[in-house]
Amino acid sequence: MKPSISTLYLSELNPYQAVQLFAKHGWHYLELSECHAHDLAAQGDPAQTGESFSQLAADQGISVLQGHLPVVQYSHPDRSERRGGSEVAYFDTAPASEQECARALDTVKRWLDLFDSLGIRAAVLHLGGYNLRDAGWTEEAIFERRVKTLSDIVEHAAARDVTICIENMAFANCDTETPEKTKAFIIDVDAENLGICLDTGHAAMAGLDCVEFIRDAGSLLRALHIHDNVGPEDNHILPYELG
Repeated sequence: MKPSISTLYLSELNPYQAVQLFAKHGWHYLELSECHAHDLAAQGDPAQTGESFSQLAADQGISVLQGHLPVVQYSHPDRSERRGGSEVAYFDTAPASEQECARALDTVKRWLDLFDSLGIRAAVLHLGGYNLRDAGWTEEAIFERRVKTLSDIVEHAAARDVTICIENMAFANCDTETPEKTKAFIIDVDAENLGICLDTGHAAMAGLDCVEFIRDAGSLLRALHIHDNVGPEDNHILPYELG
């Protein structure tokens, strides 16, 4: 077993500072959070940035085993809006607009290039398409949009030996609360490098039993987010404290 932690717990630091502090306190296996992936992606060339960051991590005795694809649509490169506690727009991998969808896919693909250069082999994804019902799309059209964008992402990832792990969510119009719902997309895409990420905090919010979730997901379970909350909000506290 390799105990690991998400760099999200040091989101106020830049990724270089975070890696050094984690190493100082004995953490040697990390998931690169979406905020720190954003910081690295904003630096330019994914291969060059990844090589530099990987060298720093290796010098600290750290391996980055897993990464989180975009969650927030930042308007400032330094993530100042999130640090300041202001409202943020969530990143959508499957928006209604064709132009916005193309831009979202370009962003995800650029992050996957970065992950590849970092040696990350499991990338956690929020499926997206949350606003399509409100835009009047039919259930069939929503499913097709999600499958199309997911297929494009998975194909790009496969060429880089990265597995896409769809995270279970617990919010309106997510349609990935349970393994059964998520499997519908996985079956339709039909790719070896596609699986499920169990987020225990989201499962608690949805009233799910994590043991049953793991049994239902079976061999499709490829990644984990283990954290806790105190009820309906996604508090992201360490397990077994207050939840």
